[in-house]
Amino acid sequence: MPNEHPHSRLQLANRTAAWLLGGYLAALALIAFWPSPVDRPASGQLNGLLAALQRHGFPVWVDYSFVEGLANVLLFIPMGLLAAWLLPRGKWWQAIVVGLVASNLIEMGQLLFLGGRVASVHDIMVNTLGTIIGAGAVAAHRYNAELNKWVRTALGSFHDR
Repeated sequence: MPNEHPHSRLQLANRTAAWLLGGYLAALALIAFWPSPVDRPASGQLNGLLAALQRHGFPVWVDYSFVEGLANVLLFIPMGLLAAWLLPRGKWWQAIVVGLVASNLIEMGQLLFLGGRVASVHDIMVNTLGTIIGAGAVAAHRYNAELNKWVRTALGSFHDR
């Protein structure tokens, strides 16, 4: 790949990101619209594990609700990463809007169609936080790459004097 044109590498990365986003969205739909909460089978074991950890000094605020919220944050980071990657430079923030809208649609779908699920504003908030983290990582990466390019150009022109 050393002779490969950078533009074709970017096209391959974009195609890969699009496929990954499609697979991610399919998995997210399965998780979000499963008739019962996907964590229900493990909730007893998780509560037992947290109680045991807390007896040995683990912070009491790390409870089932905290772990569930953290899981939602982690679940939505890929949405922010992949959506921001596929958007043009400078438009990364639109990935956050996509995550917010997707989260609202999920919660609305759970409220209207899934009696065994509980729609919550908290879920919308933590899902959006995950999207912000993912999109922010892409924005930071792109900013860093542009800054490095600018510094190399500036140092190169300084060195050429």
